[in-house]
This record gives sequence, structure tokens and C-alpha cells, in this order.
Amino acid sequence: MDKPDNNIEKKLTLRDYLIILFRRKNVFFTFFISLVAIVTIASFTMKPLFRAEAMILVEKAEEEPLVTLKEVITDLADRVALVTTQVEMVKSRWVLESVVRKLELDKKLPVRGSNKFEKAVIFLQKKVKVRPVKNTDFIDIRLEMHNRDLVAPIVNEIAKYYIAFYFDTKKDNSRKKYEFIQEQVIAVKNELDRAEELLRDYEVKNRVILPDEEAKLALRNLMEEQRRLAILLQDYSDVHPSVLGASDAIKEFENELKALPQKKMEITRIKYTITALKEVYIDLIKKREEMRIITESEKREVGQIRSLTLVDPAVKPIKPVWPIKRLNVLLAMILGFLGGISLSVMVDLMDDRLYQKEDVKKKLGVWPVGSVRLLSEKGRGVLDTVPDRGFFDLNQGVLNNIGGPGVPVKTLMVTSSFPGEGKTTAAFNLALVLSKYAGKKVLLVDLDAKHSDLHKLCKTSLKPGLVDFLQGRSDMKDLVQKTELDNLFLLPAGSREAPGSLLVSENIEKLKAGLNKVKDDFDCVIIDSPDGKTSVNISYLTSIAEYILFIVRAGATRWQSARHSIDMISTAPAGNLGVMLNCQKYYIPDFIYHML
Repeated sequence: MDKPDNNIEKKLTLRDYLIILFRRKNVFFTFFISLVAIVTIASFTMKPLFRAEAMILVEKAEEEPLVTLKEVITDLADRVALVTTQVEMVKSRWVLESVVRKLELDKKLPVRGSNKFEKAVIFLQKKVKVRPVKNTDFIDIRLEMHNRDLVAPIVNEIAKYYIAFYFDTKKDNSRKKYEFIQEQVIAVKNELDRAEELLRDYEVKNRVILPDEEAKLALRNLMEEQRRLAILLQDYSDVHPSVLGASDAIKEFENELKALPQKKMEITRIKYTITALKEVYIDLIKKREEMRIITESEKREVGQIRSLTLVDPAVKPIKPVWPIKRLNVLLAMILGFLGGISLSVMVDLMDDRLYQKEDVKKKLGVWPVGSVRLLSEKGRGVLDTVPDRGFFDLNQGVLNNIGGPGVPVKTLMVTSSFPGEGKTTAAFNLALVLSKYAGKKVLLVDLDAKHSDLHKLCKTSLKPGLVDFLQGRSDMKDLVQKTELDNLFLLPAGSREAPGSLLVSENIEKLKAGLNKVKDDFDCVIIDSPDGKTSVNISYLTSIAEYILFIVRAGATRWQSARHSIDMISTAPAGNLGVMLNCQKYYIPDFIYHML
């Protein structure tokens, strides 16, 4: 006997998959129908989800015409950081709070309990999705909600507040500088007007006296320091070292001028004051114009945003994005089909029962000598029933050539692992083939006293039988009963309640001797023995037969039990063992099977 092949990693063919699928059709259809039904019901009952999205165009400032490779790499990194910053700014708290406040979302969003405003902001922070569109200058703002009427307005308001927030933040410093310079222009202009008016009044009141060169030099130095001090005060505080230095220089020049004649000094001071104020005034006008240009249009620097435009505002969604009923059902059908096949294969691989001839060869290490379809219970008790074709094949292929070509088997024992696997019915049908169709004189021996049924099939009595022979009350030849068929005889069990001691080794030897005397009167003796579970001495029982026919019930016999029983039988002196697969089902139609 070959060794069993327990390698479950055998590559399955398409035919194997079809057989498994047809065999496990209940598992397949249960999984398939359940999944499709659950997904369909869920798709039609769940609350629809609507989506709205808006696109914002980020226009960056123009780059310098000539840049180095290092500047290009830096610019790319700056652009990535810039877009990432914009994504975060869209979901900034100020923007979301403004939207909640504008649309009164604390009253419309599905938030409960106290502090609804805060919960509405948190709701938007979780639901709003912002992402840069790859390889473009667009930012996508997306929101999915169950409220169809509210989703688009929220997205549009977020986009608008984000744009306003960005430019307000960006232009804040430039606007402040512009306002400061404007204030300085007005102040210097007022001082210049007062100085010119003072000069006119002084010239009228005091005759014009030209100052000498010394006074001019002192006043010029004084005026230059005062001008420098005015410029420094625009950028530095009063305690800055440069400002303090300029103040000290002014004091020194003032001390020098004190010694000059008062009138000369005064007229010179006024003129130089006017000249200095004019120069400061002109400088402030230029700076104011520069800040105005910067404020009105962005300063063109690499990586800086020039404008943000809402090019594709969100619109009210027409249909929900989830659930997509047709798609869900289609996916459920696909997943149900694939999952059903996978589950069927998994269940089949985990099943340790024998179904096909291939299973018998793989698990038990022996190829079945035959197989029969499901035996009908309705045929029991009818001697003119036509047996399954498998028994004819068994007779022609095995039993008639057991001792060589044309040498039929004389004594055959039918056994199995457990009750209910069909050994009694198989023994009876084999006896019908040999007696009715092969013309042989056959003796059926019912050795299974506990589960005796052969007397019913042969329409004879249960008693007397083998129990009486083993207990010494009768001779075996006197116990043989003739059936309605001329060539079929039965040796019944004799009792259904025979003690287990009848199958001890001494009785087995006695049974063997009795059968040797009887079998000469018959062409074939078929013994229906106890199954492996009922009889612990099945290895001894097999010694009385030339050939052992082991019955395996497809879909019921577990290969471990069958293997254990076969190992026990293999220790017996009998030299021949065959396995018959009973109740075999052909799960796929023949025309499909032969096409593969």
C-alpha cells in the first residue's frame, strides 16, 4: 500500500475549483446572497453623503530672469513650503470661526450640548479637507456632509475668508509703514511751512545780514547733524547709540554758535533749517511713493504669492457621493463571488472527509477499486433491484482476477470504519451481481450481529444463525437459509444481542473452520463483518477472507478514521485490500466535466 499524501499545497486545477464550488454551493450561495443583501439594504437605508469642493488659483510672483542653480533649488523648496502653508491657513481657526459666525453653523450643524460654537468649529476642522492639486497651482477645498443645502455655502465662505485673511495678514506691515511715512510727511511739511514763514517775518523785522563764513560752516554742520538725527529717528529709538551720538554732536555745534552775533546766527539757522526740511521732505515723498506701490501691488520676489483667485466655486451637489447604490451592489456581487469561492475552498481544505477517488488516493494511499453512486433506501428488501454499475465493474475488474487472470476470489469480507457507511448494502448488492447476473452460487454471511440487516434485504429470518453456531447449539450447514433467488443463500447473525465475547480469538478460529467446510459448496462467500468502531478484533476477523473490501462513504467518512481502520486491517494475513467509495456524488454535470 502506498503512503498517504498529506500535502495540502497541491496545485488546484480549474476542474478542482469547479468540483469544490459545486460541492460547497451552499457555502458559496450563503456568503454571496448574504453579502449582496447586506450591502444592498445598507446602501438603500443609509443617510446619503454630499460633497462640495472649490478650487483656488495660487498665482506666484514672477521670477527673476537670470538665476543660479542654487536659487532654483531654493525656489522649489520655498514653493512647496508656501503651498503647505496655504493649506494650513485654509483650516486656520480664524477662518473657520468666521465661517461659523457668518452662517450661524452652531445652530445648523449636527452638534449637541453646551458650547455649540466651539463644537461647530471642531466639526469643520475634522470634515474640511484641503489639498494641493499635484503639478498645478490650485488648492482644492472639499467638504462632505449629509446636509445637501449647507455643504456648498460652507466651502465658498471658507475660500472667501481664507483669501481675505491671507491678504490682510500679508499687507498689514506694508500698510502700517505707509501710514507712518504719511504722518511724517505731513509733520515735516508743517515744520517747513513754519520755518519759511519765520524767515520772512525775521527778514522783515530785522534787516537781512549776510553771515560770515564761520557762521555758515557752524550752521551747516549743525543742520547736517539735525538732518541725520531726523533720519535716524525714523528707524531707531531715542536711546540708540547712533541717535545719542548725533545729539551730542548737535550740542557741540550749538555751543559754537552761541558765540556768534545773535542776528547773524538766527538768519543763518533759519535758512539752513529750511534747506534741511526740504531735503527731508523730498526723501519722505519718495519713500511714501515706494510704499504705495508695494501696498497696491505685491513686491516681485521669488516664491511670493501675487494673487489668490476663487476660480471654481462650490455648487449645490446634484447627487450624493455615498452611497453609490449601483456600484455598491456591483462590488458586493464581485466580492461575494470571489469571497464565496475563497470561503468554499477554505472550508473544503479544512474538511477532513473523503469525497472523491482522488481524496482516497491522497489521504489513504490507495486508489479505490470502484465507486458507486448514492444507494437508495427505497431499494432495500427488493431482490430484483438492479445494482449500481460500480458493482459490475468491481466484479469484472477485481473479483474475477484476484488470484491472477481469470481466477476469481473465493472469500470476500466487506467492512468499514463506522456504522452507516453502507457496507451491508454494498455486500448485498455485490452478492446480487455475482448470483443473479454472473450465475455464481453465493453465500452471504452476516457477521455483524449488532447491526444485522441482511436478513431483511434477503427476506429471510434472523434466527437461527452464527450466534447459535458459535455457542455450539447448531452446525453451520444447518443454519444456511435459501433466499428467493436460486443462487443466493444467507447465513444470518442469529441474534442482535450477541455478547462481545463471541468475537474472541477462539471463536474466530472456530468460525474460520466452519466457513472452510461450508464454502466448498459455494462459488463465493461474502462476509458482512462488524465495522472498525464496533469490533476491536477486526484485524483477526480479516484473516478468514482472501480479499477485504473496505467501504468509504463519500462526504461522511473522515480520512483519519479510515486510515486507522486500514492500518489495523493491513496487519492481518489477508493479502488483498480494496477500497470502494460509496455514495459518490458527481457535483458538476458530465458535459462540463469532460470539457475541462
